[in-house]
Amino acid sequence: MTIDELREHIERGRAAWPELALRDEDFASYLEALPEAGVPPLEHAADLWIACACALGVTGAAASFERVFRSTLERAVARVDRSVVEDATQTALVSLLVRQGDRAPRISSYSGRAAMRTWLTTVAMRAAHRLRRNLDDRPHESLSAVSAAVVDSEPELAFAKTRYAQELEGSLRDALARLEPRQVVLLRLHHAQGWSVDRLGAFYSIGRSTAARWVASARSALLAETKRLMKERVQLTSTELDSLVVLLQSNLEVSLLRLLDPKE
Repeated sequence: MTIDELREHIERGRAAWPELALRDEDFASYLEALPEAGVPPLEHAADLWIACACALGVTGAAASFERVFRSTLERAVARVDRSVVEDATQTALVSLLVRQGDRAPRISSYSGRAAMRTWLTTVAMRAAHRLRRNLDDRPHESLSAVSAAVVDSEPELAFAKTRYAQELEGSLRDALARLEPRQVVLLRLHHAQGWSVDRLGAFYSIGRSTAARWVASARSALLAETKRLMKERVQLTSTELDSLVVLLQSNLEVSLLRLLDPKE
């Protein structure tokens, strides 16, 4: 790549993502290390810029990537199986943006030969197929099965299940489905993969206290929505309803740890 070609790529990339503080020299090094030889098309310079920023962990890059490209991933997954859109999208995002041990995040392998959205469509569809196979093999370990696992986990909840089985399972299942996608990602990373709030904060470019609030908010949202739905479906006193939610909350940690399996 000539100096002029590099300059053009830098100008295109920075213009598309002005909020990302990516250094010119880091972008140049990223281009030099691409697995495919030759100059990537100039029309993909903006895609390469965000890929480089995400691979290097530039502040705000992951959030910007998710904001712009999440819908592309979701549409691609839906072409395979609409029932796994949230789980497969989240799995793809983690694979793309998170370093796994010594392995660089998958976004670092983007070479700019195809448009980012085209490349992501392939990534997401593969994730959907893998998840679909896993769910077929392990039907009780999907996120949608959290309700059954929670109510089966303790004697007190077993009693509640005996009396309110259909309403309780349906409420938990529906409440989980209504969580925001990012809330499910937070629960997966924090409870299943053991991420600390410090690591979550670094990943989302937010402070430690904010990350802790996000995790707490995701848990609270699940329980609050479950309570709301149960109130609609079952005639319980306020004390009975609160007691049931407390029981759910006390067992939720174990259930999330077991069911939000990173292999999904």
